[in-house]
Amino acid sequence: MKLEARDLSLRLGERLVLDQVSLGLPTGAITTLLGPNGAGKTTLLKAFAGLLPASGVLVDGVALAALPTRRRAQMMAYLPQFHRAVFAYPVAEVVLMGRWPHRSIWRGYGPSDRLAAARAMEMVGITALAERPYTQLSGGERQLVLLARALAQEAALLILDEPESGLDFGHRQRLTALLRQLAASGRTVLMSSHFPDDALGWADQAVLLKAGRVLAAGPPAEVATAARLSELYGMALRLEHTRGGRALCVPAAIS
Repeated sequence: MKLEARDLSLRLGERLVLDQVSLGLPTGAITTLLGPNGAGKTTLLKAFAGLLPASGVLVDGVALAALPTRRRAQMMAYLPQFHRAVFAYPVAEVVLMGRWPHRSIWRGYGPSDRLAAARAMEMVGITALAERPYTQLSGGERQLVLLARALAQEAALLILDEPESGLDFGHRQRLTALLRQLAASGRTVLMSSHFPDDALGWADQAVLLKAGRVLAAGPPAEVATAARLSELYGMALRLEHTRGGRALCVPAAIS
C-alpha cells in the first residue's frame, strides 16, 4: 500500500493550513514529521488518516476519500494527540474497540478479536491495566491504551500524533523499540514529534514542516541538518555527536 499526498492544500476556515504539500511514505519505514507549533503537523496527519476532506491524498493512486470508511479503517490506524475520557470503560474494552473494522455488523467481538487486543496490550506493556477504568488513568497511561487500540486494528499503516506525549523515559524507550520492530515487520509508520533527536536517531525519513509547507524531506542525516533545524524552529541550533555516533540537537548557546 502506497500512501502519498500530491499538491495537498487545505483550509480551516479562512486560514490556509497546508500549502501544496507533496509527500510519499516509504513502505515498512518510519517517517517522522518535525515542525514548530502551528506548522500544520496535526492537520497533515488527519488528512492522511482521512479525517479531513483532502482530495490530494492517494492510496495506490486512488483518492483516499473514494474508499469506504470501513476499508480505510482496515488499512490505517490513527492515534490522536489528545483524547478526553468520557465513559469509564475497562482498558481491555477500549483496546478491543480497535477491532471494529474487522467485525461483522451481525455479530459481536469474537475470540480472534480478543486475542488481538490482548496481544496489543502485551506489546505496549499495559496488560496489568486491563480491568482499570479508562477514566482513572494518567495521561501517559491513556496514551499507551490508545496506542494498544491502534495496534489491535492490525492495520498496515500507523499514523501517530505525538505518541510520546506524557510518557516517562522508560516507556519512551520501549515505544522506540516497538515502532522499529513494527517497521521491520513491514508496517508503515507516520508520526509527529517535537524531538528532532527522534528523527536523527531512529527514523527512516524526516519531514520538516513550517507554516504548512514542506521545507525538506528525506533521510534524516541529509534533511535534519543544523542549518535547516535552526530555520525550522527560528533559533540557532547545532548537532552534537555522542561517542556512539548518534547526533543530538542542542541550542547553539549551550557548550
